[in-house]
Amino acid sequence: MPRVWTARDPAEAHLVREALRLNGVAADVRIDVADEGGGPPLPQGFQHSVWVADDDAERARALVHRLDRRRLAQRTPHCEGCGDHR
Repeated sequence: MPRVWTARDPAEAHLVREALRLNGVAADVRIDVADEGGGPPLPQGFQHSVWVADDDAERARALVHRLDRRRLAQRTPHCEGCGDHR
């Protein structure tokens, strides 16, 4: 089972899992000990991640990539006229 998403918090992990489920991909949320080299450790040294079956990995990665792009687009200010991000 490959990891397809590492969340900032438990709620985000469960939202991603649910989005995958709604798109026909079974997924599990797991709690991992944070890696030393992957950035600042989360409180208590744990990170929440989303895992899927090997056969669903490519599709799941494509889905979470689209979800992440939408989330970033909603947070990034942009020009109403041309759509350019500032």
